[in-house]
Amino acid sequence: QFCTIYETTGFKGDLKDEDKRLTFDHREVGKIRTDDSYQRCCSFDPTSRSGRLVTGGENGRVKVCNVRDLVDYRDPRLERKPLLDIEAHNANVDSVDVSHDGRYIVSVGDGTAHIWDMQLGRKLTSLTPPTGLAKGWKVRAVKFTPLGEQNMYLLAAFNQIAGTSKSQSFLVIYEFNRQAATMKPKAVQGLKIGETISNPALSQDGNMCTVGSMDGSVYVLETIELKELHAAPNTHGIFVTGIEFLDRLARDVLLPR
Repeated sequence: QFCTIYETTGFKGDLKDEDKRLTFDHREVGKIRTDDSYQRCCSFDPTSRSGRLVTGGENGRVKVCNVRDLVDYRDPRLERKPLLDIEAHNANVDSVDVSHDGRYIVSVGDGTAHIWDMQLGRKLTSLTPPTGLAKGWKVRAVKFTPLGEQNMYLLAAFNQIAGTSKSQSFLVIYEFNRQAATMKPKAVQGLKIGETISNPALSQDGNMCTVGSMDGSVYVLETIELKELHAAPNTHGIFVTGIEFLDRLARDVLLPR
């Protein structure tokens, strides 16, 4: 029932080491505690100064917490209540994400996904599966992309409910109309037969996306058209538990000229 917050204080590493590994120096800031449920997933609000963290629990609730307050006032005796507490799903929340402008939350649970107003906690719309995926598939995860101005684009991963050696998973790009609060699919791409998506991720500029699979494979695709750019089958011996694009620039490292 804890989400532990850390802050990094730079990198450390020994260039004489054969592995030449870099690791984070870090220290614990504090914990966000939720007594009513274990937390299954979390996502930071990417806007620079908000300091908000969204969590999803096994009781179907989505909560918005104030991390900035935790950083500024580090007294562990202080009771910290969530800014929002949303009854989002009837069972486990499998995935949460926050839009790049900090205005919207997308939550995944019960095999479907909903978009919420970040300020009011009001549900704006729900994801409708594209033709052919309405029965027999469920949503695994949804990610906001930074692409689009008037309309926003989201990346959704669908897995077949009855997983077999012949099952297939799909990636879908959705267009979200903010004014009308409607969402419709724009592109659909199936993965290799037998692959099941464990988690997706997006590059910082949103132009590329990647997915890890339950078979340990990794795929990189162009986001809007979902064209495959790179495939690394069976990279890991077990399912891919996490995947991210590295930033082009590590801002706390001074590089030689």
